[in-house]
Amino acid sequence: MSTQDFKMLGKASNFPESPDPSHLDTWDNDNTKRDYIIKFDCRDFTSLCPVTGQPDFATIHIQYIPKKKCIETKSLKYYLHAYRNTQAFNEQLVNRIADDIIEVCK
Repeated sequence: MSTQDFKMLGKASNFPESPDPSHLDTWDNDNTKRDYIIKFDCRDFTSLCPVTGQPDFATIHIQYIPKKKCIETKSLKYYLHAYRNTQAFNEQLVNRIADDIIEVCK
């Protein structure tokens, strides 16, 4: 694995304007022979309330057991940051985030 394969890691990057799972970088899991948990907490997640348009704050906890792919953390941070201008309820967003993570890790 080379850092040249990553779109963001080790490079100056701008925050994406909208969340797009194609911004999530992955790398091959070197330890597929065992199950282990990867945890990531985003304590400053923001989006916009779809009713009032006001900022909506949340803490997002992500846990997964990697199979073939792991998510590169910088790209995950930028992906989550891109939700700050997205109008939706947090319950909708966490399911969208879960779907995107599952898809890119296939």
